[in-house]
Amino acid sequence: MARFHFRGFISAALIAFTLFVSPIAFGQIRCLDLFLTASESSPYATYRKDTLRGLEVMRNQETGLIQDKIVLVPQKKNGVSIRVMNPNTSATNIGLDLLIQVGLLAEGHDRKQARFNIERTLIALEKMPFHRDSGLFFSWYETGGKINVANADVSSVDNIHLALALWTVKETFPRSTLAERSGRLFDRMDFSQFYKFESGLMGGNMKYENGLWVLERYEFANLGSEARSIYALCWALGLLRKIEDADMPKKSAAALKAEIYEWKPNGINRPFLRTWDAGVFQRVLSDLLVGEQKYAPQFGVTLKNYSDYLIADGERRGIPGKAYHSASQFGYDNGGAFTQGPAYEGKAGTPETVSTDHVDVNDPVLRARWNQVLTPHAAVILAPTDPITYVEILSKMKTLRSGQNLMYRTGFGFMDGYHVKGVYQGQVVPIQISLNQAMIALALEKIAAPDGMTASERALKKNAQVTERLQQFYGPINRKLTDLMEKDRR
Repeated sequence: MARFHFRGFISAALIAFTLFVSPIAFGQIRCLDLFLTASESSPYATYRKDTLRGLEVMRNQETGLIQDKIVLVPQKKNGVSIRVMNPNTSATNIGLDLLIQVGLLAEGHDRKQARFNIERTLIALEKMPFHRDSGLFFSWYETGGKINVANADVSSVDNIHLALALWTVKETFPRSTLAERSGRLFDRMDFSQFYKFESGLMGGNMKYENGLWVLERYEFANLGSEARSIYALCWALGLLRKIEDADMPKKSAAALKAEIYEWKPNGINRPFLRTWDAGVFQRVLSDLLVGEQKYAPQFGVTLKNYSDYLIADGERRGIPGKAYHSASQFGYDNGGAFTQGPAYEGKAGTPETVSTDHVDVNDPVLRARWNQVLTPHAAVILAPTDPITYVEILSKMKTLRSGQNLMYRTGFGFMDGYHVKGVYQGQVVPIQISLNQAMIALALEKIAAPDGMTASERALKKNAQVTERLQQFYGPINRKLTDLMEKDRR
């Protein structure tokens, strides 16, 4: 009931103010901006400032590369000391960091620091060993010294994030040294080795075995995954350089598996897309990077339905901060225990909304490990769907704590998780993962932007040829989602 009154009051105030300023402007002015982004004291502006500062703490000052994971250890008088849990970085970490810096530089915020960060990152990328046949980067690199390879696999999804970032630098700052350097790196990248011509599907990973590079058998065949951006961007940016397949958009759309979760609150049909592991970022990251809703409106419908479902599910389960689950640092090890040593726990969202062929769904032991941890990044990246509602949700979430471990710290932003069930119920996970913090930063950039777009969304939209190719890919995808949702209504 409190949420209803809050939203009603704010909405009424905004509408009244807009009408008072100018009846003609009603419907043209972004009302949310008046309350949420125009003032430096707005909650989203504060979250963004703290998140960006926290990400800078994760930067290796020797090379300028973002490190993967830190733990914040409470000290006396509410201070913290920082311990790096994983000093390495990935192509995704580098790509999202680049996109954040592009947004800051284009906006005019911290221009000197943002340009410096972009330049240092490009210098580091130029020095990195890479896969010679494709021009793509390896999965993990050390962030200090000579930037050695930490894992020599080649991941298609990690590389697509970095490819988009390099392309965005080139497009956003044309005829500059930044464009020249990023353009050279982008132009050598080729995803042809991942593409399966017969099926239209993309492989996920290449490994070096017995003197040969081998494409692993698994494919990114689920539409409900952040990996769908590989298809959209490989087509739109011409990254299948050795392959000519005019039927790729149609072929891939037909091959990608899509499932709908039938949510019917009060008898009203509000379906949304099931995802590979039911994690929120599986649904949202591609939209933050590409702006999918502009090309496939049904993604916007399913995203809003999903956001409202999580709010309702959280209220039903009595979860503080609602039911936001996504890939997170579950504990300090695979069992969720708070012992020494880094581990990444991918168990994520509500099992009912996961793809039905996921291995955990029918295994009671594995299934029990799902939706144990509330992940703040999952809430923040959904906030662009309804910023006013999320003001209150995030405000309550940031007050969570366990002893000296705070869910939110000034100068760092949100921690990675909070146990909502299991043996560690009520415990904050005082860790920050650069991927999750970067997604928070991108979502807050989207909320703050007058046009409601991130830097990469804007660059894609400004390029007429790329926009046309994105429409070619997302047109069949939108029809597929429409047909599934109509079938669900019947």
